[in-house]
Amino acid sequence: GTLGQDHRISMVSDNSSGSGEESSQAESGDPRSEGRKHDMTDRFKYKVNALMGTYDPVGEDNERQDGNILQAMIYFPANFTFTAVGKTNGDEALVNDYVDAVKAIVKDTAGDEDARWEVLPRGQKFTKIECEVEVQSATMISSIQDDISKLEQTVMNF
Repeated sequence: GTLGQDHRISMVSDNSSGSGEESSQAESGDPRSEGRKHDMTDRFKYKVNALMGTYDPVGEDNERQDGNILQAMIYFPANFTFTAVGKTNGDEALVNDYVDAVKAIVKDTAGDEDARWEVLPRGQKFTKIECEVEVQSATMISSIQDDISKLEQTVMNF
């Protein structure tokens, strides 16, 4: 092509009925249309469909919901390790209370009596609790993490 020529790309749908502008360009011998039955590639169609919301998950999808990504990444039921860090100031009674509270949350939600627990001091002021438990859904994971976050002593949880 030369400068100044009109370089418009015609949009062609998937239905090749052989009528309309598509067939008139192909029959006219336009060199720009030779060998190109469809100007829209599959890649372009996927992008357009994504922008139109065709692939959006059903229901609410924002940063405050239970997690479509987590649900898609993990095959449930699955083992999941929860980690909580609480400020216990080195007080043995506070450590025991915090551990008991976290255990109660996990057992009430997951109901797994075979959970693996590990309690470690983190410096002199903090206690780290790890629990590996079988979970049934992303909603269960979110519920446990939300309840642990609500504990007054919790400073970090993941």
